[in-house]
Amino acid sequence: MAVQLVTVHKMTVIKFSPMKHKIVIIFISLIMLSCNSDPLLITPGKGIGEFKIGEKLSKIDYNKNDFTIILNKKDNTIRQIEILNDKYYTQKKIKVGDSYKDVIYKYGEPNEEIVLEKGNHRYSKEKNKISKIRNLGYRGILFMIDKENEVVQSIIIF
Repeated sequence: MAVQLVTVHKMTVIKFSPMKHKIVIIFISLIMLSCNSDPLLITPGKGIGEFKIGEKLSKIDYNKNDFTIILNKKDNTIRQIEILNDKYYTQKKIKVGDSYKDVIYKYGEPNEEIVLEKGNHRYSKEKNKISKIRNLGYRGILFMIDKENEVVQSIIIF
């Protein structure tokens, strides 16, 4: 018999054969994984919430103060997403506003580090103030660090 009902401590338990037991565990795991999509989670190389790298932009209505989406001109697919708001976070719990030291502690030394100096400046939120940026590049993710206060200014996934 493949399935058997057993009473243990006044509770009825369904007992499966070893093979069906494995199938049930896999099925339950898949259900739990599919239900666990966090719309605020930044996934390097993949996307954020319902916005996925490489997919066509189907929803044009999103809060542009939260993030910026860069599209491929040829096919209108998402090429890059720049996160500007601190409510979004990575799997390692890094978000905009976190320190440079936190990024290094949680991600290790970057694959690539570029400091933008002369000629390559990015305007900060303060009007006409130019800030120097340190880019920490990891696989599928880039942390833009404001060199003046050593905090994450934005996070780019690609």
